[in-house]
Amino acid sequence: IHITSGVRCPTYNKKIGGYSNSPHIGYTEDEKR
Repeated sequence: IHITSGVRCPTYNKKIGGYSNSPHIGYTEDEKR
């Protein structure tokens, strides 16, 4: 599991990874691949 710290909205996080509800933690497209 790759987690990157950055400014991302919770909706984007849920849409990509489905794990993060925090706007400061989310998955990038590259990490998803």
